[in-house]
Amino acid sequence: MNASIRTTLLAAALLLAASCARTPRTFPGRPLAPRVPDAPVSSALGDPRPFRFDIVVEIAVDEVLEGAALRAENERLGIPADTPPTLAVWSSNMRDRFGQRGVRLAAIDEKPTRRVFEPENNNEILFWDLGGRLEPGATFTLSRTYEGTLNEYHPAFDAATVPAVYDTLDPVWLFYTKSEPFVELTPEIRRASAEARGDAAHPMDRARSIFQWVRGHMTYVYPPPARGCLSALETGRGDCGQYADLFVALCRADGIPARFVGGLVIVESGAVGSHAWAEIMMPDGSWWPMDATHEPELGFAKLMTNKAMAMSAGRNIPLPGVPGWARYDIGEVEGGRTDFMQTYTMLATGVEISTNVERRFETLAAD
Repeated sequence: MNASIRTTLLAAALLLAASCARTPRTFPGRPLAPRVPDAPVSSALGDPRPFRFDIVVEIAVDEVLEGAALRAENERLGIPADTPPTLAVWSSNMRDRFGQRGVRLAAIDEKPTRRVFEPENNNEILFWDLGGRLEPGATFTLSRTYEGTLNEYHPAFDAATVPAVYDTLDPVWLFYTKSEPFVELTPEIRRASAEARGDAAHPMDRARSIFQWVRGHMTYVYPPPARGCLSALETGRGDCGQYADLFVALCRADGIPARFVGGLVIVESGAVGSHAWAEIMMPDGSWWPMDATHEPELGFAKLMTNKAMAMSAGRNIPLPGVPGWARYDIGEVEGGRTDFMQTYTMLATGVEISTNVERRFETLAAD
């Protein structure tokens, strides 16, 4: 969906729930180790909520350009003049992660063209290439149904059992402490990180200091002035995605591996809104969720809700089948990647379409 649709869904009802160098190799030769463990102890999971979740994306084709009109449109967009009409959709497949357990894809309609594992952030990507089936009046319904259980996730952390020093030659440490678009480790970010860290020593204590600094620096504003950590640092204003970007950047600048998480959240009415938070890795390889839009007792190293659903991890997520000419000013992909993913990512050129998105959540009776 286009950026305005993605960022305006349920904004009025979801103050805290709204949201949220590119490498040329889309898929590296060796995947990174996931290191996202199951709950370390059974007491980390609480308040189980069995669920059924439907995502339905309806696309209606209003017009398909051809001939001189198509060529003129391609030239206007600055893409190869002979590019045929394009309609491509990507979406991250929901999987087990921290408090979401036993997740399964119970049903899917409109079989994806490809279903691939994205090893940089350990996402599974569904890809629909609909370009060869475009004609005026055509409709496509991409629907999925997930079932599983959402839980509060509140593990106890014991610094005495976790090393305080990272292996800085570890590929995972190197990958998640790098500078990249939206998480740029500029001199300003590094100075803010040092200020935020203060005198804390253990990585979890350093992360706590950074978490509290971000909360003190940021004021929740929707829509945000701009996306990315630099705007968040400069303005101190933004939504959940800005909180996450700034927290991730400050942690990375301090040598703490961190990543962005694109997700969804269920509100009291049963509606589904967008949300974003972060995760950090400790020297023992364990990952911990961090939601700086909440007070530390609710969002630091825990997900104190059975309403949060993670859909993807990472910024600048590599995707299959992205045309080399794709750019962010004409779609939601560029350089083989998308900035982040919650419901879906789309690229459409040479075609006029109408879209409708439904996200339906149902709480099921416990077994």
